[in-house]
Amino acid sequence: MPAADKLEIVALGGLGEFGLNLMLYRWDGDCVVVDAGMMFPAGFLPGVDYVIPDLSYLETAGRLCGLILTHAHEDHIGAVPHLLDRHDIPVWGTPYTIELLRRRLAERERSSTPDLRLLPTSPRTVSLGPFSVEAIAVAHSIPQTRLIAIDTPVGRVVHSADFKLDRDPPDGEGTAVQRLAELGDEGVLALLSDSTNAEVAGTTGGEAAVLRGLDAVIAEATGRVLLTTFASNVQRLAGLAQLAERHGRRLALLGASVNLHAEIAQQLELLPVRPGVRVAPEDLHDLPPDRVLAVAAGSQGEPLSAMARIAAGQHRDFSLEPGDTVIHSARIIPGNEKPIGRMINLLLRQGARVLTADDAPVHVSGHAAAAELQQLLALLRPRWFVPIHGEYRQLNAHARLAVASGLDPRRVLQAENGDLIRVDRETFEIAGQASVGRVYMEASGDEVGWDLVRDRRKSSNDGVVVAVVEIDGRGRVAPGYPWVSTRGFTPGVDDEGEMLDRSRQAVAAALEEAPAAERADSRALETRIELHLRRRIRRETQRYPLVIAMVHRG
Repeated sequence: MPAADKLEIVALGGLGEFGLNLMLYRWDGDCVVVDAGMMFPAGFLPGVDYVIPDLSYLETAGRLCGLILTHAHEDHIGAVPHLLDRHDIPVWGTPYTIELLRRRLAERERSSTPDLRLLPTSPRTVSLGPFSVEAIAVAHSIPQTRLIAIDTPVGRVVHSADFKLDRDPPDGEGTAVQRLAELGDEGVLALLSDSTNAEVAGTTGGEAAVLRGLDAVIAEATGRVLLTTFASNVQRLAGLAQLAERHGRRLALLGASVNLHAEIAQQLELLPVRPGVRVAPEDLHDLPPDRVLAVAAGSQGEPLSAMARIAAGQHRDFSLEPGDTVIHSARIIPGNEKPIGRMINLLLRQGARVLTADDAPVHVSGHAAAAELQQLLALLRPRWFVPIHGEYRQLNAHARLAVASGLDPRRVLQAENGDLIRVDRETFEIAGQASVGRVYMEASGDEVGWDLVRDRRKSSNDGVVVAVVEIDGRGRVAPGYPWVSTRGFTPGVDDEGEMLDRSRQAVAAALEEAPAAERADSRALETRIELHLRRRIRRETQRYPLVIAMVHRG
């Protein structure tokens, strides 16, 4: 039951992991949700295209007054369509975030028009039940990111979102440090802050430094220049347009995602490009190599991306030649080391010069490093502190930073997904657990059950064995059956034909041992066959293929 006199905070995702960010704030049964993100599957999950938080808890959490979006990265908005399928609530965000979300929602069939609203400019607020919400500008790697200050009946809570303290980025919208200092002067009950770079010492460089680094690389390049970065980094795209003009090159954008973000940014006047600088991808063939600057989506080695196709020599509008320069202007997301490594190997095989952030200052993070995290703590001076947005090690490092900054360890809480945190001026505790988990999704938006994922993993590793039996009208096995076939299954015995014979014998034995009632039930008979055949294969080959039995009745 919701506490009647305390603020309650529950993370359904984002603690102990990168992605799935979803935070619930509740007062006396009234709730506001901050972000609803997804993550791409880590490890081997065949047929799973993305993962979202289990949203079941929201069904009984209380009255949902609204959803606040801090910014438009997929790990913060990717689950919004699924949340809105269940809950018809208003969604608040900046113009960039709302426009990108609008386009995402248009890709799905919906029975109602989503209620999408624009957050007012700070210091103006929006009221959601007992909460008053202010959205404050912070620097990040996507336009119009906002830190959220929530005034509650027991005090103000600050939810940092993803941020860094870049006060003067090229797009002109840096972190509103002065407003943050004012919040600290007014009093902050609790701070929940991004921990992504808590283990990184010092401060994160500004975007202006990256543009200087790119300027130097492009200036010395003699052939084509191909750059890959995160498609949503609009201020980097804007800087590249300026650099293209400065060095007499033409800018082309390759890939659906980078063109989508560029289109939204230009619609909102966030991506100024002078006439004649940008060209269509199909016009690149008509340009001399030293006049080409192309930006391709796929910095993480995604298999169907523009960068992957260029690396494989299969892009219709762009091909590399020896002496061309490729710039990897992005961080390597943990888990993507191998596909990025393969992509770079293919680029090098084509004779390209490949530069990463290890070779030149061509990328900076969008997240605050340790010194900036401590600076935010000093600005806001919260009574209580919860590190969010990171794996356990980053959350732990951030908690230690808070203590080193002067917070009493009793005022720092390292929580995990599902922890029900209760807060007021005197209370800061985990008072219970909410049901949390992950839901596996296909690109179509359909859920993939774990049993199906497990079967796909098994079949891809050890193959598939299919046993088919036909039963005639008198309940006897038809001539030519049982029939056994394999796909992707290597028995590991000297005679594969002998293994198939033994498998048929196992099926025949299962049929012979089946009682009359079971022989009349096709599904029960299939289960018996699968059990016998699985045991025989495991005993003789030490393999665990997916075994499927099919019983047909003539």
